[in-house]
Amino acid sequence: MTPLNWLKRNLRHQLSPEVQTVVEFVFLWQEYNFRYHREYHGTDGQAALALKDNSAAKEYYNQIKGECVRDFAEIPSQHDDNNPRIKLSSDSHFQHEVPYNAEHNSLEDFLKVIYQIRCNFLHGEKLWNEGQDIDIQLICWAKDKLEKLLAGIHYI
Repeated sequence: MTPLNWLKRNLRHQLSPEVQTVVEFVFLWQEYNFRYHREYHGTDGQAALALKDNSAAKEYYNQIKGECVRDFAEIPSQHDDNNPRIKLSSDSHFQHEVPYNAEHNSLEDFLKVIYQIRCNFLHGEKLWNEGQDIDIQLICWAKDKLEKLLAGIHYI
């Protein structure tokens, strides 16, 4: 049994759905991290994006791409009033922006935005404040879509 499966079975009734999804994202990333470091070499970011060249991942992603882009666009942006959401920024100073929208929606673009959400969360830029659930929405989106992709290609 994977840690993610254990978590889903044992903590389901002890955490709010949002908190459970955020914790599941951490466990999912650990599983993904383990797999890509076994298969690919390079920095963490390079290895995390290497799945972009996997033919099964490309094929499956093309089946779910529309859903991924649509659901991402529905998450509000806290930096501007432009809707739909078309990119993810690494911080409030826009030092690094990752586009993900109708024009930028390749598997590589998808993996980049997932990786940026992971970086923002694990390095402290995606922290939930009372009454502000946009960061939680982004993490939940990342967890759900990454899990769907990885399960769809039997990667985890």
